[in-house]
Order: sequence, then C-alpha cells, then structure tokens
Amino acid sequence: MLGHQHFTLSTATALLVLIPFLPEYRIRVGFVLVGVAIGSLIPDIDSKGTAIFSGNINQLDGYISRAFAYLLSPFMPAFGYFTRYFIYKPAVKLLNVASDEYRFEEKHRGFTHSLMGVVVFVLCTGLALYPVFLYFGSMSLLIYLMAGYTAGAVLHMVQDSMTSSGIKWNQPFSSVKLKGQLRTGKDTLRPQTFLATLISLILLGIAPIRLTVFSYKGWNGLVLAGLCWLIFALISGVSISTD
Repeated sequence: MLGHQHFTLSTATALLVLIPFLPEYRIRVGFVLVGVAIGSLIPDIDSKGTAIFSGNINQLDGYISRAFAYLLSPFMPAFGYFTRYFIYKPAVKLLNVASDEYRFEEKHRGFTHSLMGVVVFVLCTGLALYPVFLYFGSMSLLIYLMAGYTAGAVLHMVQDSMTSSGIKWNQPFSSVKLKGQLRTGKDTLRPQTFLATLISLILLGIAPIRLTVFSYKGWNGLVLAGLCWLIFALISGVSISTD
C-alpha cells in the first residue's frame, strides 16, 4: 500500500480502539496515536523517497488527517533517517556477520517488513528516546509512545500482507508469505471503503458506547477493529504462499 493509506488506516484503527479512553486520558491517547502514525510509515525506510523521509503525506483526505499529518511532519524525517542509518543498516550488517546460515537483505519488504525487524526497531528506538523522556520525568509516556509505534508497524505489515506482493513475516527464517489481491497504487476502492467503514464506526461512537460485550471497555473497540480487519483480509483474498 501507499504511505497515505498506511497512515490513515493505522491511525483510524487506533482511534477506534482508543476512543473510550480519550475523555479521561487525552495526553496518553495522544502519545499512542503519534506512535501509531510514525510506526505506520517506519517499515518503508527500506525505500528512498517514501513519506517518512519527507514528512509530506500526499493524497490525505479530510481536514483532521491533514492537520494531524502537518503537526507530525517535522518529526517524521528525524525518525525516518535515524532508523534507516543508525538502526536498520547497522542491524542488517551485524546480523549478517553473526549468522552464517541466514542472509539478511537490504531490499524493499525485506528485514524492515518482518517481526524481527519490528522488534529491533522498537527496542533501539525506545533506548534512543529513553534519556529524553527520563530527563523530563515522563517514562510512562515513552511506554505509550512505543506501544503505539509497535502497533503502527504491525498494522503496516498487516496492510502489506493484503497486496499481491505480500510479505514474509518471519524472514529470513521462513519463506512462508501472506499475500492478497490488492495492487499497490491501483486498487483504491477497497482500502477507501474500509477506511470509510472505520471512520463511520468512530463517528457513530459504536466502540465506546453501544458495543458493550465486554466489561472492560478497551476490549470492545479492540475486538471490533479486529473483526473489521478480518473481514477486509477475506475481501482482499489473503492467502498463504511459499513462493
């Protein structure tokens, strides 16, 4: 998928889950959303010229999405370049030195689009930000930021798993790939329809108010978002492949 699709689908999903907590925990929810937004673009640091490096997310619809992206635009390139040159590239080189059996490649939808890559990015980014948050005495906010960052990166991989190219979640240890039928940049109707569905659920307030299957309010939005993504995966024709 394209950068603006990753950004909007991920942040909309997070907002659907977090709406019940917004009135009471505005700052914490804000940090989670910022983390999700940045994390949703981080896996594409393996390609130059992507949205994370410019901070300019084109083709965004709606004033709220554009305003949110505008506020984050100064931070996007910092995260993008830092992760690419101080985490991604050194990590790939070190892993190749340490491993004779497996080959870690610097290519699009390679290491950055794997569970191992996400773990490395989360740990290293968290450690890099630790002194800053420690100085301001806001360690709990770092946890919320990195939780959102992790969720955003994983959602990015879920979304790319619905495209015809797909991704290998456990590469290079496994050749199993999840892929769907969406063509990046060409099939726009299904992602737009799905985004409209998420936004409609948010606006209707279904997650925090009317869906009360679980006593813990956080589970209601989480389950609803999970069901939405499951349906979208089925509509996108996601299947398991080893090619």
